[in-house]
Amino acid sequence: LARDLRRELRIRADSQLRSVAERVAAGVARATSATEAIRCVQTEQRDADDPRVFEACTRLMTALIEDSVDSGDENALVTCFMGDDPYLMALGRARSVARTDAHAAAEILRDAIAQAEASHRFDDNAEAVHRMFDSYASRILYNRERAGTALWTRGLVGPHGDQGKRVELLPTSLAMCYLDSVRLLEESFDHVDEALELGIRCIQVAPTYSPAYRQTARAYMLVGDMANSAKMLMRCLDVATLPDEIAMAYYQLAYVEWKSGNSAAGVACYLKSMIVSPIYLAQCTIEMHQLMAETGQGPIAREAVDAVLASAGIPVSPSDVMLDALDDAMHCAIDANMFGVGSSLLALRLRYRPDDALMNVLQSLNAPLVPNTLD
Repeated sequence: LARDLRRELRIRADSQLRSVAERVAAGVARATSATEAIRCVQTEQRDADDPRVFEACTRLMTALIEDSVDSGDENALVTCFMGDDPYLMALGRARSVARTDAHAAAEILRDAIAQAEASHRFDDNAEAVHRMFDSYASRILYNRERAGTALWTRGLVGPHGDQGKRVELLPTSLAMCYLDSVRLLEESFDHVDEALELGIRCIQVAPTYSPAYRQTARAYMLVGDMANSAKMLMRCLDVATLPDEIAMAYYQLAYVEWKSGNSAAGVACYLKSMIVSPIYLAQCTIEMHQLMAETGQGPIAREAVDAVLASAGIPVSPSDVMLDALDDAMHCAIDANMFGVGSSLLALRLRYRPDDALMNVLQSLNAPLVPNTLD
């Protein structure tokens, strides 16, 4: 397991770099002059301890000085900061255009995806597969499933055929191109088949990425295919790890179960969404009362929610099996002195299994190193 954890350590690094990019872009966009914008980037560069951030700041300042980037367009600023990534550039252009012309935005993403697939650079083969992970937790779940330690109960699109192959990281930006394409195309009946194909493709390259399942489930729902929508959302609940992700999946599934005639399961899903996270509290409350008024379904006690879900074949997320797997990975990472990985997994663990002693451990893992002044 330690060997698996050491692979692809830039999962977290890439997300950190993008976080810096978004922070810098927001500061530049708020600046009232070119001088203030450049000073904002210089401040970030001065405090940077990552050479990639230093290089990215230099690239952005050069573009601002040459006036080759719109200082008010945060998407363009992030793209410039992150560097030469054709999929990220396409994503930024498409998101800007989508505000006024969804068709043109879809065309931009369609071209980027076509170029990626025509290059065959990210094709799976007998030796390697290309996958995207949004967290260390998702990589651990993928590794367990790939090794045959089943954590997921539904087949659909998964890593079962990846066993024994080398895993190379797919650019997050390309996975986002697939996902944004589904969003743009799903509401057009002329393009629903393409939207579903892109959703399945996004799940294939990012089998632990819950937004891919939720968006594809929505595409199925919009064409009235509630059975496949439910399957996608149940698979999402198998792999989701963050409370908000889990709550959003239950919220979507509640509506699907309601419209499929499963009123008890619908009420249980609405309640479970509210229990896990308040992100959809208001919507859940309103829709649950509409469901009960329409169907005559009675209330369900909080302590009975999980039993109702289980009896309907709906995952109770997060499962103890999954949390145990992440616990094992957390212990392994810390024992191997991989504190960045261990800290990420421990923070997730404490969301569901609070422990005062482990909270102190988390604080110590995130504390800055203090130089030994006695040497």
